[in-house]
Amino acid sequence: MKSLEELETLLKVKCNFDERIITGIWTTDCLYNPPMNGRIFKYKYIIVQTASGQGCAYCTNQSYNPDYLESLIGQDCLYAKITDTAIKVACLDALASRVTYGLNFKVLELNGNSCCKLHARTDLILEEAFNLFGDLHSKKVINIGVVGDIIKGFLNVGCDVIGSDYDSAIVGKKLFNEAIVFNGNRTLELLKEVDLAVVTGMTITTHTIDAIIDKCKEYNVKLIVYAETGANMGQYYVNRGVNTYLGEMYPFYIFNGISTIVVTKSEGSNV
Repeated sequence: MKSLEELETLLKVKCNFDERIITGIWTTDCLYNPPMNGRIFKYKYIIVQTASGQGCAYCTNQSYNPDYLESLIGQDCLYAKITDTAIKVACLDALASRVTYGLNFKVLELNGNSCCKLHARTDLILEEAFNLFGDLHSKKVINIGVVGDIIKGFLNVGCDVIGSDYDSAIVGKKLFNEAIVFNGNRTLELLKEVDLAVVTGMTITTHTIDAIIDKCKEYNVKLIVYAETGANMGQYYVNRGVNTYLGEMYPFYIFNGISTIVVTKSEGSNV
């Protein structure tokens, strides 16, 4: 079963009617240029709030009808007729903390401006990579959903790094004169060549995360997911095969102030 379908089935059992009612929906246009990234992020994200939680997803759909969004207020988020994947993901994310498997996790806070928090979250990802391997020197890493600071961080510790993305602004380029960015349609074949994949939560919305998890298992590739989309889904996806899941709650690092990150790890990992 596909992960979103399975998660929805689990939540229909775990959550009662009152918990599933949509109480708020927000959409926001995001234009942000992180340091050393090589491009401006141009996204829209959607937040869905229920009585029991709040979920978020970045969107491929760039235009939502306000009347349609208003019509969802007061509806059961698991049974309403929702065809847009990002809205569905945000609904599931709002409830996903109810799905637990007793896996190790820790809650961290990053505080500062967006630039400081950008580097701090890269340090967190590197820390988790060190925990998985012990020594990262000469390890081969792919960043799926390219973030320049993450690529730079792994280059700085002696890794051989590549990226994969669908953004034509960076595909074919060599970031920092070292890390080639391949077209996203080559992601699965590129996993054969690496030791570690660092993936963003946008792969949940694009329905690509399941194939990535499966290929990482097949090729014995370690998998770290850094998720703003689906930030509450750590227990579910680690149980499904992700090694380490870092869920960054809204408001994200791109906003100054405090950002909360929940780090969930597979059984046997230390927190």
